[in-house]
Amino acid sequence: MAARQKVVQPGLDIPEADVPFKPSPVRFSFQKASILRGPELFIREDHTMPVIHLGFFYPGGKLIETKTNAGITSLMLRSMLRDSKTRTADQIYRQLEIYGGLLTPVMEDDYYGFHFSILSPHVEKGLDLLAEMIRTPKLDPEEVARQKAVQLLALRTQSGSDPAFRRLRGLLFADHSYARDPNGTEESLANITAEAVQAWHRLNILDRKPIVVIIGDTQGTGLAGYFVRNFSGSRFEDLKLPEGYPKPVEKGVATEASWPARLSSVMMGFQAPPYGDEEFYPLMVLQSHASGFAGRLTGSIMDRMPAAQDVVLLYEPGLRGGSITVSMSVALSEEEQALKILTGELQRLSGETISYRDYRSAVNSAVGMMQVQHQERNREIEDVVRHILGGAGIEGFQDFSARLQGVRQNELQETAQRIFKTEKSAVLRIHGKSTP
Repeated sequence: MAARQKVVQPGLDIPEADVPFKPSPVRFSFQKASILRGPELFIREDHTMPVIHLGFFYPGGKLIETKTNAGITSLMLRSMLRDSKTRTADQIYRQLEIYGGLLTPVMEDDYYGFHFSILSPHVEKGLDLLAEMIRTPKLDPEEVARQKAVQLLALRTQSGSDPAFRRLRGLLFADHSYARDPNGTEESLANITAEAVQAWHRLNILDRKPIVVIIGDTQGTGLAGYFVRNFSGSRFEDLKLPEGYPKPVEKGVATEASWPARLSSVMMGFQAPPYGDEEFYPLMVLQSHASGFAGRLTGSIMDRMPAAQDVVLLYEPGLRGGSITVSMSVALSEEEQALKILTGELQRLSGETISYRDYRSAVNSAVGMMQVQHQERNREIEDVVRHILGGAGIEGFQDFSARLQGVRQNELQETAQRIFKTEKSAVLRIHGKSTP
């Protein structure tokens, strides 16, 4: 009998029983830890549970891609989360599971990286695994090809409203990267090789300073020492957020399409200020006033078109520009009426004075929604990152609630008048198959 082939694999680390954990309801503020020739850390102690959530991000996102390599950053992130040069993905994730760890890639318009959560007693060992995947991913051609197939499938099987919103963003942002899908296109992915992904990793990840945000069961800036040892030195360089502002829409544009859904989708979009802009805060309050089940705009539309469904107003601010989209689902024969009503209600929203009661309600709603969203640590981490990259710093994040509360009553109407200019809107009608 032929001798069995022997394979040497690293053993799994089985931690000893965890130390007792005593929760504390005390809420701490963020602290900043600056590391010489290393990343800036933003740390908030939170001892409500024995878990640490960490955001590990780099500026750029889709802003650093072109039409020919669109989707390469997403492909790189997917491939990085597989085999490293010393361990297989199976070994890495089995060990992470033992530590109570979870690792998720993040690809946004302006930044990219990872969300990482882990039981606090094992944070440094878990960070060793994360560092291994970041610094020494295998990125072999076979794995890159497999992840490319997964990405292509995601492109081809988008469902629901996602393709419609992406198409409307294409009208608003034209050739700007905000118009592109984070997965790229079939044409761009076909041209991306494993060698290109490896080069992209060397250029945009290896020896680059990340932005690190930590929330959870840690003591002060105690974790800073780990990043001094592992992510600092003369070889580490800063990555800057590219400029790349989208061109303003000079005149209205409209397009039509069809889909197999029963109802049609009627959408109107407008370019809007970026995250953290002076008008960002009034727009957040205006969104609270206009949207939702009791919102001024959605309520008026539903009163005039009771058969309309999924009436939504959505403000999506990026760091280089934003968009406001108003959408609704109607029967095929009601598209013209829906568009007329939508246009009229937006003009009415811009022209009327908002009562003090509605203004205060909208402010309170915006502040409350922000506080609810920040109960999710990953959402809080990403809002910190946006403020850091946008130049407002951690102080801007900590003043978030106060800036919303400081929005004046007259600013809502003034902002609506500047944004909702129907002659500069993008209109998308996607025809469904039904009649009433």
